[in-house]
Amino acid sequence: MRARALLLLLGLAGGALAADAARMIRQSELRAQPYSDASVVSSLSAGAGVSVQERKGGWYKVQAGGSTGWVRMTAVRMGGAGTAGGGKSGLGAALSFMTTGRSGSSGVTAATGIKGLTPEDVVSARPDYRALQSLDNYAVTAQQARKFAAKAHLADNQIPYPAASANRPSRRSTGDGSSEGGAFPW
Repeated sequence: MRARALLLLLGLAGGALAADAARMIRQSELRAQPYSDASVVSSLSAGAGVSVQERKGGWYKVQAGGSTGWVRMTAVRMGGAGTAGGGKSGLGAALSFMTTGRSGSSGVTAATGIKGLTPEDVVSARPDYRALQSLDNYAVTAQQARKFAAKAHLADNQIPYPAASANRPSRRSTGDGSSEGGAFPW
């Protein structure tokens, strides 16, 4: 019975600590959804205190003042104002290892290389062949490229293709600076 009560208490305390204090490291728009083209709810200034509620891909759902919305993770520094390590104290510090996997002074783990794709995104992805085909509209001939480079005063720089490997088919030069073997050099 006591063990059950202790687990319930820890669960409630962990839920209460789910929102982490943080600061904006640059001015950012608070968006209604975790997408760069979502409608803007408000603007947050650099240094503004926020409460992080949730993470989705490369976005944090935050509460600031009376507004709640989404900001890019790269615009947020975890840890509230006034704490020496920028992290939690008291019960929050004692329980931080349960939510972060770390028990250091800050309880914060930095991550880089965010792809923003969830397993569901990958499974449900469908190729857009029309969009891929539309890239042909941006193709130029070698002569058009040389004309553009001359107009922009760009210098000619020849870069040889790396030697063919077992994972990449070889490419054959056509003599005009381009090569055959597909639209992409890999």
